[in-house]
Amino acid sequence: MKRRPNRRHHVATVNIVERVLSRNAALSAAHVAGQMEITRNALRDLPGSVTPGYWKSLVDTANMAETLAAMGLGSGPQADSCIARAQDALGAMADRRQHAASWQPQPDELEALEWLLQLHAIQLRACTYREFEEALSRLERRISQALKGNAKPGTVVVTGDIGASA
Repeated sequence: MKRRPNRRHHVATVNIVERVLSRNAALSAAHVAGQMEITRNALRDLPGSVTPGYWKSLVDTANMAETLAAMGLGSGPQADSCIARAQDALGAMADRRQHAASWQPQPDELEALEWLLQLHAIQLRACTYREFEEALSRLERRISQALKGNAKPGTVVVTGDIGASA
């Protein structure tokens, strides 16, 4: 009978203070840059696109910006107006898409989306990992509830990929 080698079990120790502090740290510049690259590429490639991928990415950005603003990050009347204009633009593009072959934004819609991206960059630079996780969780719950018919009367529910499977 062969004897098995003695296996040592290693227990990882976790410094709870370090873990808490890391969640309270601001999003890294690399994470902010990566997220903004995705949204800038989506805005750049959206005109003429025949698939909804870029549009969905911008919808997710608008919805996340709205959620972060509700949490007090990049909030206020100007931010609310910026987000509403971008959401209106995305909704209008979706309406036109039903009758056209591409997601072609109008010049004023492109401008609204460019302002949205600037606002969202400010929000992300001010956001901690904990706040980002909380915003994402809130957004997923809000979309899930809206898709179940629990949105305010007259609310147009526009979803991207975040919460769409809920």
